[in-house]
Order: sequence, then C-alpha cells, then structure tokens
Amino acid sequence: MQQLIPIVSAYWNAMGLSLPKQEQLIEGFDQSVYPLSETSILSLLEQVGLQKIIRFYTGLWVSGWLAFKG
Repeated sequence: MQQLIPIVSAYWNAMGLSLPKQEQLIEGFDQSVYPLSETSILSLLEQVGLQKIIRFYTGLWVSGWLAFKG
C-alpha cells in the first residue's frame, strides 16, 4: 500500500484536495484499506458460489467486480 501513496497524493493534488485532508486520509489507510490480491478475490467469490466473474474496473487499490449466482 505504501508504494501507492505518492500516486494517490499526485492525483489528489491534481484534484485540488488540501494537504491536511490528504494527510488525514493517508493516516486512515492502515485502518480502512485492506488490499487483497486478484487471486484471493476470485477465490472468495467462487467460495460463495458466484460464477462468470468479471473485473470491470481497476483504479489504484479499488476494483469493481461483476459476478452471477448460479
């Protein structure tokens, strides 16, 4: 996660987010961001019976998945 902080900060700077707000958000990463590998996510989705799993979005540490039941 630490390697993403400079990238996130650059994005936030470009979006005009204040430095104090950036620092506040970064401090919360350790308590609120839990990165999982793609393999782990696929395994968890399959374990609960989902099929036709498609990742449709990836942005830094956020991904969007679409899956179907049965």
